[in-house]
Amino acid sequence: MTSWLVAKPVQRIGEYHVKRDASGGLTLNACCGPYKFGDVRVDLRPIGDIQADVRNLPFKDNVFAVAFIDPPWTGGFKIAIGSTMKELVRVARIVYVLSPWTWGSSLATMTRAWVCWQPGVFPALILARYVRNETAARAVSEDHTEAAA
Repeated sequence: MTSWLVAKPVQRIGEYHVKRDASGGLTLNACCGPYKFGDVRVDLRPIGDIQADVRNLPFKDNVFAVAFIDPPWTGGFKIAIGSTMKELVRVARIVYVLSPWTWGSSLATMTRAWVCWQPGVFPALILARYVRNETAARAVSEDHTEAAA
């Protein structure tokens, strides 16, 4: 059944939910850009705490309580989001994605979604909360460990 949501003008919606879910654990902000939000900030450009490709994160499994990503909204990144999410659910049990589209996989289940708009941004945005499916994620973790060896 289709249900319609009323989009609300919000700022920093992701930060509020990430902090709430972290419960004192470490938070990762991937594709951080200039934002100072998160305990560890990663970006492909040298503007975060760590310069790295989000499709191949330099962290061990389960290091973070929560990860947040506001990825580039380009069509090309829609292809890269699969490998990016695979990495994010490897390093964090809960992942928040802020973008104009959603992601689907057996690795994680979307448990909540908020629709919002920001002044000056044309498309409505979706803040989606994904929770890792442990069985599927375990297989990804084992593949990652073998690849690193």
